[in-house]
Amino acid sequence: MIDEDTPKINLKNVIYPAAALVILAIAGIFVYNRAVSDPFAISYNFAESKVVGAFIAMFFIVFFTELKVANKLRMIIVCITGMVAIGMLLWPIAAGSSRFDAICFIGGTLTLKSSILVIAAAFLAGMAGCALGWPSTPMYGSLAALTGFGLWGLRTGDLSSLLMYSSSAEQQAQVYTSFRWEIFFWLAAVLAAHYGSFLTARLFGSKRLHTPQPEVMFNWTEKAFIVPLAVCSIAGYIISRYLVLGIMLPVENFGIVHHQPLAQQIAFGLITGFGIAAYLVRKHFKSSVEILYLSVAVAAFFTYVFLAKESNLETINKFLPPNYFNSPMTAVLPFQFIIYGCLGVWGGWFTSICMDKKHEEEEAFQKQG
Repeated sequence: MIDEDTPKINLKNVIYPAAALVILAIAGIFVYNRAVSDPFAISYNFAESKVVGAFIAMFFIVFFTELKVANKLRMIIVCITGMVAIGMLLWPIAAGSSRFDAICFIGGTLTLKSSILVIAAAFLAGMAGCALGWPSTPMYGSLAALTGFGLWGLRTGDLSSLLMYSSSAEQQAQVYTSFRWEIFFWLAAVLAAHYGSFLTARLFGSKRLHTPQPEVMFNWTEKAFIVPLAVCSIAGYIISRYLVLGIMLPVENFGIVHHQPLAQQIAFGLITGFGIAAYLVRKHFKSSVEILYLSVAVAAFFTYVFLAKESNLETINKFLPPNYFNSPMTAVLPFQFIIYGCLGVWGGWFTSICMDKKHEEEEAFQKQG
């Protein structure tokens, strides 16, 4: 006879971690196969794109499972709006004369005029995302901008194409130096979308703004926000680093160098890595999304400071062309680093909130029963 007081096993608490482990295991096998495959085979790139696309789809399916049907529809509408408005209609402001041109300031396609338009587009996308996601505001605000800019990340030229115009290690080091500050421009674009959504919520009279929660609105007087910032930066970087990992090549007296990963691989690695990190950090520290966004910029900044040193670049240039890097993370454009990292952060943060809310509803239902 089963005791009625015996707690029942929640299958979701078993299925979700198991699914996550399976995905990571498959990802590990995929990374290994990439390291020993022929990158010049026609079938290789086609199969790679399909696998990476499947991983990204699985990642978002996990997010969607905790949402109600109405919220799923709102999220889909917000994403489609961002992809059409920014990803397609505004693509000409970032597109170069060639498909190999990278989206960046130094040697890239960005100008002062286009950068102003980027900030304005992000702000308006945040407002539109908030309005379309009503009444789940202002959580959906920045999602429209992130998905729209995410399409740009798949269409931009890669970093190796940009470095081909820099013949010396000194010139390449100057490019990376500019990257250290460019990441904060893209962080400003993400925050413009985020606060654009809050402005819209205030104009619409959202009650959420009158009773702000730590995970929704950031208060700079919060204590010990440095700890979740550091944890999310380090964890997100470590996970992303191994998921962005591409073709590896040993170099005598130097170590392992990495071939330029495809944009799909970069998107998958950063979204998944920072998504997992943000979920865990928000779950434990109840951190606001602004802190988690900032953690992506911190990880990117230290990546370009410590891993893109002129001495490392000079050693690689002696033996290999510019499409090889001492770390897979130094092959990522600052634009891609921030946008895909923050997209993962938003997903992990939002999923954590949804799961907590659902858990509270289940507990309240059990108490009533």
